[in-house]
Amino acid sequence: MEGDEKDVQIQDQETDQNSQQAGATAALENFLSDPARKSAYDSSVAAEVEKALAEQKAAEEEARRVAALSDQEKADEREKALAAREAKLQAAEYKSDAITKLAAAGVSLELAECLNYGSKEAYEQSYTAATAAFEKAVQKAVNDRLRGKTPPVVQQGNDAGAAARTQGSFAAIINECRARR
Repeated sequence: MEGDEKDVQIQDQETDQNSQQAGATAALENFLSDPARKSAYDSSVAAEVEKALAEQKAAEEEARRVAALSDQEKADEREKALAAREAKLQAAEYKSDAITKLAAAGVSLELAECLNYGSKEAYEQSYTAATAAFEKAVQKAVNDRLRGKTPPVVQQGNDAGAAARTQGSFAAIINECRARR
């Protein structure tokens, strides 16, 4: 009795899946009834098929190449791959260290993208150079802001009143301006 109930449930599930597939097929056929959509769909499918075939061919060629290698060559390949992974891990550690140092120094974290993580020495040199350049640029910008604008120069001409204005007190200059009005 239990077996019959399971069979009925499995048949119901298969029926549901078949009806869903039929509905999806009908929707796709309806969608593809427009020639422009069908053309775009066909070109998209063709591109994906070409991509999958190229990947499969590359994988097969790589498998043939590896199979043809001697044991020593296979060991060398593994050593190269291991060295590349270690270098990538070391670079990630240097970058993490750089981000930590930059954050502690209050420097822009975007500088971490400009550093050389090839070796410990290269990392330290690029970190020092980048932070020094950043600090120098910030100091220059601060000095420029503090300097402000240069006041306009009063041109002295043959006007006798201009000479008196530059030598007189502020109140005298105001009074002279009022008198002119």
